[in-house]
Amino acid sequence: DDALPEPAYTTAQEQSEAADLSLCLGTSLRISPANDLPVSTTRNGRGKLAVVNLQATGKERYASLHVYCTTDYAMKQLMAALDLPIPVYTVTQTVTVSHEWVEAEESKANGQRKTHCRVTVQVGDSARCPYL
Repeated sequence: DDALPEPAYTTAQEQSEAADLSLCLGTSLRISPANDLPVSTTRNGRGKLAVVNLQATGKERYASLHVYCTTDYAMKQLMAALDLPIPVYTVTQTVTVSHEWVEAEESKANGQRKTHCRVTVQVGDSARCPYL
């Protein structure tokens, strides 16, 4: 389970139960407990659930509508039907990628020299994410 922090989960639960429609775009609806939030919209008998996803979600029995396509395709069709423009999105963050060669711990123990390449990625001001 990937628990949501409080009070965010309680607020999300209340809002889901009060909603007339939960629209789920591009999600498998498999991560608990968040996967139950859209379903709670349907429990009061008046709310509806609509899902846009390429694969089945396991929540089809609750959905009034399930469209099997990409989210991009569905949103382009919806925006066209509503005669609304899709705004241009431009990424303005800097992505920095660096690398260094690191001697592996096991190479010190057996006398053989073994190295790994550590790649570090940083997006904008976010924390650096190293990978071996």
